[in-house]
Amino acid sequence: ILRQRDAFAAQLDQTGDGVLLATRDGRLVHATEKAHTLLDGANAPLRLVHGRLHARDGTADRRLQALLAAHAACE
Repeated sequence: ILRQRDAFAAQLDQTGDGVLLATRDGRLVHATEKAHTLLDGANAPLRLVHGRLHARDGTADRRLQALLAAHAACE
């Protein structure tokens, strides 16, 4: 499984797109190089808090957390 995950991550990296992969509870699993621009720096719209995705803007973060919670509830 780890080999498959690493191969998939390598394919995503080659696309040149900004892609974030997260678990149902928002824990970051992989970020492409371009996606790091969403996370790095003081003006980046997203950040990691204890390894989980959060938006810097309060309203956006409430929406993001609600989406993650709704997705986590879908089994």
